[in-house]
Amino acid sequence: SASYWEGKFKFPAVPKMVLSLQEGKDDFDDSVFGYNAADGFFLKMVYRYTLTGAHQGKVLFDLMQWKGVGQGIKHWFPVRAGREFAVSFYHLADMYDAQDDYQLQATWHEQKGNLTYDLGGKYYDLGYPEYGLRGNFNYRSDQWLASFQGETGQSGLSPQFYLYPCRLDVSWRPGPRTRLTYRNNIYYREDLTTAEVITKKYQNDLEFWQTWDLFSLEGFEFTARLKQNYDYSDRYARQFYHDLPALSFQTPAIDLGSPGYYQGNVDFLRLVEIKGEDEKVGTRTDLQLARRPLGRSLWQQGGFTLDLANNNRYQLYQVAGETFRRSAVSIGLTGTQRFTPSLTWTNTLSWVEAQGEAPTAEFPRLVTSSHLFMPGGHLSSSWRYNTRVVSASLTGGYNFGRVDQPWYPVQGMLTITPMPNSSIRLNATYNPNIREYTDLYLTARGQHTSEEGNRFYLEADYDLLERRWDALEVEAKLKNRLTATLQSDLSLRYSFFGDDFERARLGMTYDWHCREVFFGYDFLRKEYIVQLQYKIFKEAGFGYGSGEQGFMWTGADRWGTGAGNEIW
Repeated sequence: SASYWEGKFKFPAVPKMVLSLQEGKDDFDDSVFGYNAADGFFLKMVYRYTLTGAHQGKVLFDLMQWKGVGQGIKHWFPVRAGREFAVSFYHLADMYDAQDDYQLQATWHEQKGNLTYDLGGKYYDLGYPEYGLRGNFNYRSDQWLASFQGETGQSGLSPQFYLYPCRLDVSWRPGPRTRLTYRNNIYYREDLTTAEVITKKYQNDLEFWQTWDLFSLEGFEFTARLKQNYDYSDRYARQFYHDLPALSFQTPAIDLGSPGYYQGNVDFLRLVEIKGEDEKVGTRTDLQLARRPLGRSLWQQGGFTLDLANNNRYQLYQVAGETFRRSAVSIGLTGTQRFTPSLTWTNTLSWVEAQGEAPTAEFPRLVTSSHLFMPGGHLSSSWRYNTRVVSASLTGGYNFGRVDQPWYPVQGMLTITPMPNSSIRLNATYNPNIREYTDLYLTARGQHTSEEGNRFYLEADYDLLERRWDALEVEAKLKNRLTATLQSDLSLRYSFFGDDFERARLGMTYDWHCREVFFGYDFLRKEYIVQLQYKIFKEAGFGYGSGEQGFMWTGADRWGTGAGNEIW
């Protein structure tokens, strides 16, 4: 028999842990005690074993107040270096439903050069069948970064087919002048009994950027973009717009001699509008040739510069078989006052000759820059401020030749970059003619990994006028030492595209001399756990929610910690 002594106090013998010592190995797991609404109070124990050769595994033994007794085994088979193959089997004599539940899983892990991937399959008999396949691929090299996460199968008492997550991220950067990024996200769920589509979402975002030199001219630039964002459940409530594609070509500023420096732009957009079963397609082609204030100016005094201004614009629209054309030529003077290296104020006084029309009634979302295609005298003004952390601009103008709606839209942009790979941007457009905001949009991006291993990821797009999230992805794994003996542990994932909160765990570790006591709470499972670890076994350790203490065996609703649902 065995007893446990804490100082001079003797505690009853409880199956805390079983050791099978093997040199250089972590051969034990700490038992976990806890409570959740489905299982009641539970105690989960794990015993590791090692057989001849490389055969090894774990035996799981779970005691659950309201479910009964569960037993399982997870065995690793010997395979070549860089590979892992494991098969798991679990049985639960479910007292609540008076039935036997069975779970079978198989996993494969391999690292081959720059490629690391995991494959898995599962089959559960819970009184009804559940099965699934998943894959996780990661490839990293000097030029390529690629990852794919996918899971598909059948789940639920009322059987549903699901495909989620299904994410592909690719980044190719062969050099400083070329960049290709692609992101794909799919979520699909269907009721197999009624064939009803429950969830259907997809996102596609591809962007290619290239610069090059031609003869003695440096800085030609080409950008191509494809963008789709669709939610089947909202198809009748609002419009969805897809850029298929958006192309842009820009020349460097070219010295034409006495006329000065001119820069050319050609932009093409094919815009698709979808609402319900209706679909509208329109194209816009923009051509622009503009004089740039480079080289010798007309007059310069201190921080003030006066120069000629000339802009030539042409737009071609095609909507529903109709063609619309309009053009504008502006000539004037531009004055720029540089107050500091970061702050400038530019005013342009010009005369504009314009003709043609645009499909403002047929496809208003496709039409752009209409205030620049109005004849008459124009005054435009812009403030710009740029530092390493803050970038801001404010632009507007007035058309002296118009009685109705003479004001330009007032456009403001504020970007804050507190650290690399992290930024917050606010875009706002205000129409003084109708005294309303026409655009108010907030974008936030964040990605950071600390030396201590803390990781944080944020992607957020919010329309403040519509009060609608277009994107919200948050993932965090944070450890913070609160005091000399107390440390917090947060694991969180929220996906607006997916199932909202997909992971939400908070833990506290208390350093108790040669032991550590862990208190944890899973907000989704509404589960409390307590775990005691002895620090004398330095190579051993527990990770809350790692699945090794039996979390993967209760309810069978997720793959362990949801490995396929994580960004990292």
